[in-house]
Amino acid sequence: MPFKHPSKGRHHIPRQSHRVTNWRDYDAALRNRGSLTIWFTDEALAGWRAQPRETPGGQPHYSNLAIETALTLRAVFRLALRQTEGLIGSIMQLLEIDLPVPDHSTLSRRACGLSIRSRPRWGTGDLHLIVDSTGLKLRGAGEWLFEKHGTAKRRCWRKLHIGIDAGSDQIVVFDLTDKDVDDASHVEPLLEQLDDAPASFMGDGAYDRTHILDTVLARNPAAKFIVPPCKGAAPRATATTAPTQRDLHICSINEHGRMSWQKTSGYNRRSKVEASISRYKRVIGIALTRRCASGDRGQDRRQGAQSNARTWTTDQRTSRVKFSRSDPIRLRLYSCNKAKMYGNAPDAFKGRYSPAECTGIKKTPVEGKPDLAHVSTSYVERQNLTMRMHMRRFTRLTNGFSKKVENHAYAVALHMMYYNFVRLHSKLRVSPAMAAGVSDRLWDVADIVALIETEEAKIVSKRGPYKRAI
Repeated sequence: MPFKHPSKGRHHIPRQSHRVTNWRDYDAALRNRGSLTIWFTDEALAGWRAQPRETPGGQPHYSNLAIETALTLRAVFRLALRQTEGLIGSIMQLLEIDLPVPDHSTLSRRACGLSIRSRPRWGTGDLHLIVDSTGLKLRGAGEWLFEKHGTAKRRCWRKLHIGIDAGSDQIVVFDLTDKDVDDASHVEPLLEQLDDAPASFMGDGAYDRTHILDTVLARNPAAKFIVPPCKGAAPRATATTAPTQRDLHICSINEHGRMSWQKTSGYNRRSKVEASISRYKRVIGIALTRRCASGDRGQDRRQGAQSNARTWTTDQRTSRVKFSRSDPIRLRLYSCNKAKMYGNAPDAFKGRYSPAECTGIKKTPVEGKPDLAHVSTSYVERQNLTMRMHMRRFTRLTNGFSKKVENHAYAVALHMMYYNFVRLHSKLRVSPAMAAGVSDRLWDVADIVALIETEEAKIVSKRGPYKRAI
């Protein structure tokens, strides 16, 4: 818990005075923790096979319930896809159930676009929502290995936002976002998953934002907003006449102290969401098994509406692309500006040509609803590096610099012809022109020279006026 007293000033927990006397029942309870009971209801057996659809395309053999059941067992027992297939088959054999078992390829393919069923809340009383977020590793070294030895590979992770019911400890809302998404900015999508407005909202200091308080009160004006204000926070000028809940928290902390405020406001119950995160990582794990972006729960719900959407990224510029009605292309192009802030170079790299240090990145949507997680200029930067490596006149600190703009234009034209028609790409295994269907063969440099000579032969040069030599 934050803002706790040092260890010397805390009230140490006394030794346990109660001794276990019913060892037989205690041993039985410990054995029951490892017992496994799996049964299939009649509804699950009836809904195992997929219903035939009337739309064009192949017919699915398994319903979403069957795929979700297999993936749930895989996550709980931390199995691979083939081992999951064997586990489902053995359970069917032991229970003498005549149902088909989905193979590992089907599980891998259906897991990307699987829609998770929303389960109702257990309790019927008021909902006291406690929210928090945690990181789930996607690839790369762990935290201990990174701090101890460092890593040369890129590390990537996702952020899991969850909200639990304080009364039943059930996870009622959840979402998976990119690591750059702020905790406070994702409260509204979590509240949209709830059918009823929460009676109270509780979170750590990261949720101390005015717009979050307004969002919670807009759904329930009588809701309690229990969020600790930041250190050194001051009440508003209207705190004496019309105080807000945040103003009351600040006044209570200034008068009685933060520890007393945590007890009187019930903020200590926030440890329940920390326990839920701990249970999740102990059961499911600290890493994600899928690396595709469609594994995001929020994107799965909107996958049908955004299947044809594309992201148009610019670097500090606004670009608008329009298509006529006769154009066969039917795409929605979303535009977004990506601005990079640079500062002074680190001390270890200071020199004559020291690179500037990128201190931050700001992404601003311009048109539509672009996915900020996929807004990147890496393809443009990679093409820029390729051009500099292929054309020496564009390389920094080169001796072959040319001052004429025409020479730069000629060099770019030759580079584009060579890059698209002559150069063989390792990933495509063909040239970009062959991959796009523009050319049916791999060109040679002699073909470009012959093309230039053919175009130059069409140009009729006019002879200038005759001048007699003196």
